[in-house]
Amino acid sequence: MDPRALWTQPIAQTPDTGGGGADIESFRGTVQVQLGSNDDVAFGGSNRSRAHLGLCLRGASLYLDDDPVVLEGDLHA
Repeated sequence: MDPRALWTQPIAQTPDTGGGGADIESFRGTVQVQLGSNDDVAFGGSNRSRAHLGLCLRGASLYLDDDPVVLEGDLHA
């Protein structure tokens, strides 16, 4: 939901975990689905797995408890 996130920002990969940054994969109104590990330094979580899959969806819809949050890429929050 951060309006500063830019889909067109250059990817800056680093050897450090968590160095890629999720803002390069998004912009206001996109929906991100992340499955797997969240234990890198950026997230600070405790879920460790062998894989991490991140899906970035443009033009998608997202509902929370049957209430629209994003409708076809338009933020309704």
